[in-house]
Amino acid sequence: MANFGPIDKSVLYGQENHRSEDVVGDPDTTLIVRRGDISFWRILQMAPRHIRVLQVLQNMGFLGVLQCGHIEIDTHLITALVERWRPETHTFHFSVGEATITLQDIAVIWALPVEGNIITGVDTNMTKQQWQNYCHQWLGFQPNENSFKNARIKLAALLDRLLNHTCDDDSPFEEVLQEARVCVMCLIGGLLCPDATGNTVSLLYLRHMENIDEESTSNWGTAVLAYLYRELCTASQRGKTNIGGAMQLLQIWAWSRIITLAPIPSNNVADLMPTIDDPENILPVPPYARRWSYHISQTHTAHNAIRIIRNTLDRMQENEFIWTPYLHGLPELQSLPAYATRTPWNIRCPLINYSIVEMHHVERVLRQFGMIQDIPRTHSSVNDVYTRSIGVVVVGKIG
Repeated sequence: MANFGPIDKSVLYGQENHRSEDVVGDPDTTLIVRRGDISFWRILQMAPRHIRVLQVLQNMGFLGVLQCGHIEIDTHLITALVERWRPETHTFHFSVGEATITLQDIAVIWALPVEGNIITGVDTNMTKQQWQNYCHQWLGFQPNENSFKNARIKLAALLDRLLNHTCDDDSPFEEVLQEARVCVMCLIGGLLCPDATGNTVSLLYLRHMENIDEESTSNWGTAVLAYLYRELCTASQRGKTNIGGAMQLLQIWAWSRIITLAPIPSNNVADLMPTIDDPENILPVPPYARRWSYHISQTHTAHNAIRIIRNTLDRMQENEFIWTPYLHGLPELQSLPAYATRTPWNIRCPLINYSIVEMHHVERVLRQFGMIQDIPRTHSSVNDVYTRSIGVVVVGKIG
């Protein structure tokens, strides 16, 4: 990058430990992206889920993610974006201004719920036998002891269950619920919140799936965004070699907004799309991410070359960044739940995923909501939120 350090360090005070410091001396190294979802998508092609399971996934808020399938990740693009991510502000710093992934992006791109019960709780010590019994009750099978790592379960055990057990018209409803939970656990561990190993998922998430009904919704969108923020903050430090979190979401966010990086989708569905049998059109329209779930052409865009992508971001002009890509006429917006149309997206609030707490600094990216961007006030840290109890704050004004 031409200018990778701030002139005024009153806001971006962590430059010494930021990975952009190493760009000149090591310009070609890219981050390793952790994910463990490829086997999941292959299984869904070989053994499609029954419509009853898909309807439960819709009630849980995960059908949109399932409908969008697998997208190959451009590690060069991800690395170039992380180099511009600042943990101090939770925003990407571009030549045209600051931008970030918000709850609006989570809701529109994947149709994940951003209202409801927060994903948090107390970690209780349980033996492997207790976890086995717990899985038998809520997932429908009892994994062997080797499938557990403390309070985590190996994705391989969940995938084996999906491969060898599918519900049908005559399956008891409890089995339908159990199969839906297995699918969600695979999505969380492999795509939405992949951990350092990329092959396990925390069983603590399963506690938020015990009671599944249309009236009880968990705030999975906020949890996914909190996890992504934490991974971006960690990967932006010097010496870090890999990154987890929802990288597919980050890539779609970048494609949707940065014109010079956006590929052109074809009419051919990508290889790892799940087979969804819905002859009566019961399910809603797939969300925004589905438009990128096709074979794409990048003949005229920068990709898989970090130096070129870096240079593209350095030289980005105002007309090459789309601040508000989600137009009201988009058919994908039909997949959003009713509350999404009335949610004020410009909410400054803490994002929570168990022990992870990150701030949603929308006051720095008001142009993403069609508002006038003024000079942000000194932003609040997570500690400020707790000590002053500011809670939720709506910011910005319409221009």
